[in-house]
Amino acid sequence: MRPRTILLVEDEPIIALDLQLQLEEAGYQVVAADSTPSALRLCAQYLPDVAILNFHYKNTADGMAFASQLRSRSEEH
Repeated sequence: MRPRTILLVEDEPIIALDLQLQLEEAGYQVVAADSTPSALRLCAQYLPDVAILNFHYKNTADGMAFASQLRSRSEEH
């Protein structure tokens, strides 16, 4: 059984690293992005099971719209 994959979207490096390490220790595969374009590429490449998003990061004006965009892309697969 493959580990569950989590897409982590966080632009603060210390927070992202801390979350990534905790999730990996819990047995998850984590793919991390610090921008909307990176997150969309990783989502297409890895088809994550779940995403953890920072709704207030510098490259996204509307976190809810971005979450909806990720959901729409995941439903296509």
